[in-house]
Amino acid sequence: MHALRCAVLALAVSAWTQAASAVEVTEGGDFIFDISNPGDMLEVGKLSGITIKKDIPPRVGRIECARWARQFGVHPYQAVVSGTRPDRSLRVWICAGEVDNRALSEAYCKDMGMVYVRHDGSVVTCRFREQA
Repeated sequence: MHALRCAVLALAVSAWTQAASAVEVTEGGDFIFDISNPGDMLEVGKLSGITIKKDIPPRVGRIECARWARQFGVHPYQAVVSGTRPDRSLRVWICAGEVDNRALSEAYCKDMGMVYVRHDGSVVTCRFREQA
């Protein structure tokens, strides 16, 4: 059952993924993404429940992403796209950048309903809850 779920998720991720994304779903139930890759962060945002809105140019989100970058020590960084969360009416920004921060990595795994496994710089490995 778990292998089937991973295969279905891998297909869903590949269907959503832009050419620049390197998101990987392993047979063991690991979900691997790179915080510095805008395509990967778009996928993380979607899996976190963010509804993507492409109506505001990314340059507008630079201020919000600057706050995120300062908080977690991200450099360089960029705004990817904005969106909304079902539980909030405010706009949120998906940002990408070079970072080596466990707290940020854990937060992304938690937002996607997964468990943090490890990170190596900006590359994060999460695991689906039933495999943790």
